[in-house]
Amino acid sequence: MSSGRKIAAWMVVLLTFVGCRENQSVIRDIDKINQWVHQTMRENYLWSSQMSSFEETDPSLTPENYFETLRYRADHSVSVSNDTYGDRFSALKYVGPSTRSGILLSDTKKIDFGFDVRYFTGNDGIRFCQVLYVLPDSPADRAGIQRGDRFNGIDASTMPMSMSVYSSLMSAQRVTLHFNYPQQKEVTLEKGEYYDTPILYSDVLEGALRTGYLVFNHFTPGDGNCFQNELDQVFLRFKESGVEQLILDLRYNGGGELTMARHLASLIARRDMLGQVLVYKEYNRSFGNPSAFEAERFLTEAEIGAYNANIQRLCIITSENTASASELIIHGLKPYYGDDLIVVGETTVGKNVGGVEISNSRYEWEVHPITIRIYDRNKVSGYEKGIVPELPELAEATYDRPDIGAFGDTETDLLLRRALARLAGGDEALAGSLSSQGSVPVRSEGGTTETSLPERNLIEARRVVY
Repeated sequence: MSSGRKIAAWMVVLLTFVGCRENQSVIRDIDKINQWVHQTMRENYLWSSQMSSFEETDPSLTPENYFETLRYRADHSVSVSNDTYGDRFSALKYVGPSTRSGILLSDTKKIDFGFDVRYFTGNDGIRFCQVLYVLPDSPADRAGIQRGDRFNGIDASTMPMSMSVYSSLMSAQRVTLHFNYPQQKEVTLEKGEYYDTPILYSDVLEGALRTGYLVFNHFTPGDGNCFQNELDQVFLRFKESGVEQLILDLRYNGGGELTMARHLASLIARRDMLGQVLVYKEYNRSFGNPSAFEAERFLTEAEIGAYNANIQRLCIITSENTASASELIIHGLKPYYGDDLIVVGETTVGKNVGGVEISNSRYEWEVHPITIRIYDRNKVSGYEKGIVPELPELAEATYDRPDIGAFGDTETDLLLRRALARLAGGDEALAGSLSSQGSVPVRSEGGTTETSLPERNLIEARRVVY
């Protein structure tokens, strides 16, 4: 195994390869595959000290089942996906010929339809889908699909449909979507290549104080750091426009590379934070020994140059899909900003760990072990249950609006409106204005909408992280 690995704050971002020697063939013997999987986990896994020796395991199992026996469990009474303090995120993936499309994509280009949706489900399946965003110059963008559009049919199928049927249809090369809002229409899409920018939207919002607004979709630097360079230009604009407060919209951001998270944090940071500790990383060699933690620091003033915007106050918008590198940004900045960092939206995923992707060309498998846990500058972690925003029930009232509109539209995006009001010093008054609108639809178990927000207990009480 090569040592050339890169830590990622969301799943895996960089492959680690070991080249085949000449005349070495792919190994398909299950015992040998499982031995390699065990050795790889033993060397890299955050919970390696909790693993059984290879001799104590059953290498005759299929690689998928064998891998599951290696994952750390804190609570065996629940499924692994619900084991809050166990390993919810490590994975083993088959990468044999049957899984390869033959198309190699860069960190910059992507091939698909170019949009994402939120599902609205009932007991009988998906009722309809609402478009959350559309990537510029993607097939969806070229077909005129916009944020907020809704469809309730795919090809000859109509809703409700199961998730497996939906996934199968949407994985096709070509689909016809039947839209029912804001107008009835059919749109046929074919997957194509587009520039997968993480910057979905940026602007300077005018008001009593100029406010920067950035919708950031993933933490990927791009080929030749092209995305990182674009992000630098956004913050240079903020700085030159006199922006001192920022709304960072991470609703659709599931994470990415830790290096990119560090870069974004350094663009945001107050000047006196540069060079200081952003987060600590706990590896298996330092497990339970805080003095052995490895520091990840903000870039220095010399490294970040003129692009640091010296943001004094910021509000971060989150959703149930906000994860990992996005949560790291919140957790790392919070000790420095205190009450000047506000979180609105939904409770986040709770992924305070990161991993790598490890492969060996003699095996048709990739191991995705969790290798680090994230701590703030005070060596506090503890957000496995997610980062809880202010008044999370307000997010329930905003997500199911049929008219979510374009990014930056404060008339239709109530979470953006709340973020602006909070940065302006508002609190209870805004909460009242949102909950008193009378016809704000909220999500119900049946996938329809209701209007009795003050009477419904939509969000269970959860521990506040900060």
